[in-house]
Amino acid sequence: MLPAACDPISNSQVGSYGHRIAGCQWNGDGLLLMRVEVFAGLGSSRTSPLPLDYVLSPSGQSWPITDIRYPGEVNFSLRSNLQGLLKQP
Repeated sequence: MLPAACDPISNSQVGSYGHRIAGCQWNGDGLLLMRVEVFAGLGSSRTSPLPLDYVLSPSGQSWPITDIRYPGEVNFSLRSNLQGLLKQP
């Protein structure tokens, strides 16, 4: 189990209690999209699966992760967000 993070608004601690690979598929650009469900919650008996999409780019014998996406209503991309932060003065 990873250390719990404290939410500064609700003062609750959420931890991760495991994961599972829910599926993989190739996209048209030669990238592998891997859906991982992370089981997180206030305790090991009170978890919910939170989906993460890992984007892997096969290169020889390695499979580097090129992006982590948080699907859902917001559809957050870690790569795009970090690139945006680097462009700020």
